[in-house]
Amino acid sequence: MGGVGTSAFIPGLTATNIGKSESYRPASLKNDGPPAVAPGAQPRPSPGAGGPQPRPTSAAGTAGGPAAVRPMDPLVAARFVLDGILRNDLFIVAEPEYRVGVEARCSALLESMMPFKPLPPELSRGNVYRTPIYLQEVAHRKATQTRDITGT
Repeated sequence: MGGVGTSAFIPGLTATNIGKSESYRPASLKNDGPPAVAPGAQPRPSPGAGGPQPRPTSAAGTAGGPAAVRPMDPLVAARFVLDGILRNDLFIVAEPEYRVGVEARCSALLESMMPFKPLPPELSRGNVYRTPIYLQEVAHRKATQTRDITGT
């Protein structure tokens, strides 16, 4: 079976109405009561009640600021997705501002691993615990570094 690819899209903050999705839900599908809060989590105060102010809903006029104050336009996000799929990218990451956080997360994961011990020969035949996909993705990205996302 060939010709099947998979891409993981990490868009970052995108200007959508997802925060208002409950108001669009048909009455027959609405939840009873307020949204659930995970155990141990603090409920978010509503804006205007001394809580955080809502983020801007448009990228206009905020160019150059961090991603949190300049959410991506949904059409630009769609262009990133389409471009990534057409290029057969494994990961489609639209916001370079997240690199520091991704590096920190990956470092924490690596530091959490037990010290390396070579696999016994009977388990290492056929390279069963390894996949070439990440090496392929690194080579693919080095060959396709430039992007032409019209509208950005």
